[in-house]
Amino acid sequence: MTLKIALDSVVIHETPLEEIHFDTNTIAVTFDDADEKRWKLTFKPYQAIQTTTIDCYPFSNLVIDEAIDENGYFQRYLLEETDSQWIKALQDELRWIDPHATFLEKAHHYIFPFQDIVVEIIAWGYQLEEV
Repeated sequence: MTLKIALDSVVIHETPLEEIHFDTNTIAVTFDDADEKRWKLTFKPYQAIQTTTIDCYPFSNLVIDEAIDENGYFQRYLLEETDSQWIKALQDELRWIDPHATFLEKAHHYIFPFQDIVVEIIAWGYQLEEV
């Protein structure tokens, strides 16, 4: 995995009270930050979403140097997988359906390392708002 912090201005709370809502072209993820402010990240358009319980996810893969604070503690941020095998697999499948489609070239693989689950979203981008 090649990860980077996608959004460094919001540190996810250790108990983020996350909520996930989605429709045909939008995913909204709402959560608390380390200061207990409520934030909503809206991803659109999205191409895929998956959730995995933390018990079944190789969480050590998500611990990157940039997310370790000066006291040695892991800070949870929205991450991005910059060399996503998942996007590559979706592109391979898409070639069978429409060999001329290019929309996945705009896609990013975002990862939320929440307390109990890891949420992964493939989308073109996101919008952040305080709620």
